[in-house]
Amino acid sequence: MYTDRAGRKVSGTMRAKMRVGSVRKQYRQANYGKPEDGIIESMELVMYPVGGPGNEEWNKSTPSGELKLVVNNEGAFPFIEQMPGKEFYLDITPVEESAPL
Repeated sequence: MYTDRAGRKVSGTMRAKMRVGSVRKQYRQANYGKPEDGIIESMELVMYPVGGPGNEEWNKSTPSGELKLVVNNEGAFPFIEQMPGKEFYLDITPVEESAPL
């Protein structure tokens, strides 16, 4: 739930159509750099709004920008490795204030 410009309470979802531009494997120190915790392998993927023929309507209304995600779940790596160049819908939905953490 959010408040629109007229002050009304409304609920909704914003949908973006994004294309994965790049995926790369990265390694970083676990637990904020404590050597005894070892190295974490993760995948970074970067998404951009779609463009080009067939996406004219999305170009008018899709939020602009860049989305960078870092995924540590090694089980998802094979899926992520196949993402470059593919398009996805990204739904942005407000979390209800009463939702537990």
